[in-house]
Amino acid sequence: MPRSQARSQAPSQPAPSPTAAAAADASGGGAGADGAGDTKGRRKSSSSSSSLQTRRRKKSGTEVMASASGCSVVLQAGMLANGTLAPAIVRAAGSACKRFVVISDRNVAELHLAALTRSLAAIHCEAHSKVLPPGDLSKCRRTKEEIEDWMAGLGCGRDTCVVALGGGVVQDICAFVAATYMMTGVALVGVPTSLVAMIECSTPRDIGLDTPGGKNLVGAHVVPRAVFADLELLRTLSPRHLRNGVVSALRSAIVYDRALFDLIDENAHSLQQFDMKLLSRVVHQTIQGRLALLDPGRGREDSARASVVGAASGGEGAQQQQQQQQAEPPNANAKANANANAVNNTAKSTVNNPTGSRAKLREVLWRLGSTVGGALQDLMSPMLLEGECLAIGLMTEMELAGDLGYLKDAAVTVGRVRRCLKKFALATDIPADLESRDLVATIRAMHEQQQEAKKDAAVPVPPASKAATYKIGMVSAIGTVVEPDPVVAVGEAALARILASSQDAVAVAPTRIHGTISVPGSKSISIRVLLLAALGTGSCRVRGLLLSEATETMVIALRKLGVRVEWEGPDMRTLIVHGSGGRLALPDSELYMGSSASTPTRFLTTAVNLVEAKGRVVITGTPRMHEQPITDLVDALGQSGCRISYIHNQGSLPLRVDLDGSGWAGGPMHLAANVSSQFVSSVIMSAPYAKAPITLSLEEKAQVVSRQYIDITLRVMELFGVRVRRVG
Repeated sequence: MPRSQARSQAPSQPAPSPTAAAAADASGGGAGADGAGDTKGRRKSSSSSSSLQTRRRKKSGTEVMASASGCSVVLQAGMLANGTLAPAIVRAAGSACKRFVVISDRNVAELHLAALTRSLAAIHCEAHSKVLPPGDLSKCRRTKEEIEDWMAGLGCGRDTCVVALGGGVVQDICAFVAATYMMTGVALVGVPTSLVAMIECSTPRDIGLDTPGGKNLVGAHVVPRAVFADLELLRTLSPRHLRNGVVSALRSAIVYDRALFDLIDENAHSLQQFDMKLLSRVVHQTIQGRLALLDPGRGREDSARASVVGAASGGEGAQQQQQQQQAEPPNANAKANANANAVNNTAKSTVNNPTGSRAKLREVLWRLGSTVGGALQDLMSPMLLEGECLAIGLMTEMELAGDLGYLKDAAVTVGRVRRCLKKFALATDIPADLESRDLVATIRAMHEQQQEAKKDAAVPVPPASKAATYKIGMVSAIGTVVEPDPVVAVGEAALARILASSQDAVAVAPTRIHGTISVPGSKSISIRVLLLAALGTGSCRVRGLLLSEATETMVIALRKLGVRVEWEGPDMRTLIVHGSGGRLALPDSELYMGSSASTPTRFLTTAVNLVEAKGRVVITGTPRMHEQPITDLVDALGQSGCRISYIHNQGSLPLRVDLDGSGWAGGPMHLAANVSSQFVSSVIMSAPYAKAPITLSLEEKAQVVSRQYIDITLRVMELFGVRVRRVG
């Protein structure tokens, strides 16, 4: 069949504007001079610009972000290993700091403490270290007192810099110590070692410690001198703790950055394989969005500090950056600055939406998932990690938003978030052994403690009503908050109903119903339409897709193969597929097909042979996918010039498809169709783009299984203008 037979009849659509996800990897302009230890320089730097600034040094891969409040964040892999972290800490602390106290916990200290203290000693710094017990129990006033007494015993004064080397607990306790030591506080530099700490501790924040009287009753506002996120340190995390940190990024994405959600959702497998490039993009985009939410005029007396320059390149950082900036042509700088501004504008456009101020978005970011997640953590810690509790809280409170009518297309949106969390093996439902009424009682008790604490602190508290209400952050779609007020007071009855519904079975009595029902789309048809639209020419608007793991996996794989696929509007009702004309691109990473995408796997096993580029494509999935048979299809494709081999076990995934750049040769093929009709559909859907006509012969002795699915394929192909002629 000729190439022209497979066509899409839908009109062409204009190319979409660049998204934040595409721009997040862009380079910024050159950085300024090193202002460490220069108070006037720091103040001048802050007053000259109140916007978020981002810089990246191309040679070293360093990204430096600075907010108007003075918190500088440096992202680079390998700073500790290559010895550049210690000099960067010294510069960030400023020339007034003569003594450095490094505080860590036992787990992190065994891995990284010696390397950091040796590096500090090598540049003739007075360095002392203290190791805390690991876990949340160290986040208490007693630990703070122990650190303060230890520092006083060392003779630490205002010339001291506290270096926090560890996860969230270490970052928080060190921040509280640094904010209150010597009354006015001392310098603080953070070196987070977990993903959640890199995200949560890289912005100016309020630190709170729990007391017997309630949660977060004592604390301080903290602005670190700098935070150094050495992404290589994440390799020491267990997969569970990496997934725990992903939830923090997902919460940010749900509140204000849909492009970030897409980035995480579409690369879940690669992120869990510690892909440093992707992790860097996720951390960068999350922190940058959070820094953009900081309101310079929010009334706090944050000291202004210049950004850390040359943070990972020894003492020559400022000079190297200056030379690099001069060496680049003007158009390169203009392009880099335009791309960096695209990220800033994405965050700012969200911040400046009709909901009003950044303060409201910050409150939604803080509250979404925390009411249920915080109570769940109180009941289930340490069996469940903080991020695991937050994931359940996010799902529960988004279901609540849908139940109350705030979340548009709730079934679609909640379903997508749930599937994304499950890709990271995160639970989305309340544990079966926990009664919903116990969770409600804990939420009520925590709320009452907070109210009592406010009364004791003479904070105005609204008059108590008979029924308790809780403030919940509400979103109307992924990346969009409810307008005009995104924080809603929800009654306890509504919250209890949602919590109970997640555990209780619902009995439906037989009755006669009159009305209109929208039937969900067919997975079989959805997958076929997606592939044919991607191979055709022009742009297709596809409505009524069944949103399942299989269809989402197919969309992600098609994007990796160079097909432009985008949702039209936030309701995710219409998908626009820009056809490639059969010219698929060589993917830059493996095609990961998840756990239940056997149909897309079989269809793409044939389609990837159309790529006219030299290289190889790896198709893989979970161990469950490795059990799916595929031998007959691989053997048949081998007859037509395709070079497909098994990486591990004969007859199953993962597969390696070697490409010579000439495309699919085509020709006569023989196929046994008694295992799966999908093998037949796979061949005939890609056949129009083979170099030679495909004649597919099915073995006479074999009974074709599920012939009706082959008929579905032929009917869908007819919609795209392709005629398949049956012989015999």
